[in-house]
Amino acid sequence: MRYTFVGKGTVLSDALKERTEAKLSKLEQFIKEGTEVRVVYKVNKNTKKIEVKLPLNKRTLRAEAVAEDMYDAIDDVYHKLERQVKKYKGRLKRHAHKNSVYREEFELLSQGIEIEETEDKIVKVKKFELKPMTVEEAILEMDLIGHNFFIFKEAESDSIKVIYKRQDEQYSLIEER
Repeated sequence: MRYTFVGKGTVLSDALKERTEAKLSKLEQFIKEGTEVRVVYKVNKNTKKIEVKLPLNKRTLRAEAVAEDMYDAIDDVYHKLERQVKKYKGRLKRHAHKNSVYREEFELLSQGIEIEETEDKIVKVKKFELKPMTVEEAILEMDLIGHNFFIFKEAESDSIKVIYKRQDEQYSLIEER
């Protein structure tokens, strides 16, 4: 694996990078050789945060962890990624017998880690009419109903978009290409 380390609000030490590489290298068996893993360290007043993007064969895993100590955050993000890999592999296994695409993807993942069996189920279906509106109107509507995301049809382009509130209390917009 190749690593890209980014420090925001901190200077990255070699020890920090080595610890991250040592932890994440345990997941190398699932990743194509030469894959670039992006690691972002953020330091605020009392918290340390690490974000990792880990490309697999056809998917990308992302995890973040916040702790008072960066080394604890590294351990936490590793455990989150490991759990995601197990869950991902379990889902592929469950679908592999029905679809050759899943079977190929499952076989591309190497052995050596147990599978976390999960069952995906939809517990509620909600139907609603998409009203044409501007992004500003969508933000207002989202805040009024107290949700952290809102699906709407943009008035100008007539395309469906999703606005959501980020952890930093800013807004992001998702739109199709």
